[in-house]
Amino acid sequence: MKSTARALMVLFSTMFSCASTAGQSFDVKGIQLGSSLDELKAHFGDELKCGATTTDPAFRTAEANLAEQICSLKNPNSRFGAKAESFAGVPTSIYYWIHGDKVALISFAELKPDQFDSVVATMETKYGKAQIETSTVHNRLGAAFENKVATWRGSDVIVYEKLGSRLDSASRLHFYSHDCWAELERQGAAKKAAAQNDM
Repeated sequence: MKSTARALMVLFSTMFSCASTAGQSFDVKGIQLGSSLDELKAHFGDELKCGATTTDPAFRTAEANLAEQICSLKNPNSRFGAKAESFAGVPTSIYYWIHGDKVALISFAELKPDQFDSVVATMETKYGKAQIETSTVHNRLGAAFENKVATWRGSDVIVYEKLGSRLDSASRLHFYSHDCWAELERQGAAKKAAAQNDM
């Protein structure tokens, strides 16, 4: 998954500052990257639930390394998980990752690869034309899949991968604050340089 996957992998390293820069910011249903936790709570009221990200290394995800808290809308049918919502006309659950009391990352669950083209087309009506890269990826058995990565760059960055970690069943859509993405690129370059020197 090329540079996107490499950038996401470095999130497993150290924590970093994720304050959003001034200027135009991408938003999801009125919530902008860089919004304060208080603004998020005011927007959603009692529907919002927030909790600390896990500290267990066995379950610590890339997103958990990015933030101290994760927020979503309450699921009325379960204590766990997030409320089913929609985005760009497809069902999903939306997660707001909080670092330094700011929304540093917004992620989406349960997006399907066969929805990719229609979701990108709908997103382009709001966020502008995406830059799309196409590549071939393989699973552990050697089966080949066509992957697409759509990227939007403003003062923040949106990355939408048709194929996520589960190549045939899930996509990855993330909205990153500008400073977080810049730090990912810096850490990715540092990790690559360290690997090249470890030979």
